[in-house]
Amino acid sequence: MPEIYDFKPFVPSNDFAESKSFYRCLEFTINWESDEVCEIDTGFGYRFLLLPKNHNNYAHSLMLHFLVDSAQDWYGRFRDSG
Repeated sequence: MPEIYDFKPFVPSNDFAESKSFYRCLEFTINWESDEVCEIDTGFGYRFLLLPKNHNNYAHSLMLHFLVDSAQDWYGRFRDSG
């Protein structure tokens, strides 16, 4: 079977700058960016491509699932980031 070397979903945004700021508050890293897309690195082995637009209202139905050891700790981390 042929190998797949990478897999990253495209994630739309309604406000590109605000979305990038949100992911930075989660302490995710922007690896690279242009006016049309940026790559967000979660820091735990997963990356996705953030789009500056909400194509066909895709953002309203998109869900991302993160399995964490403590939702309370993540909530506190996000709340304390400002």
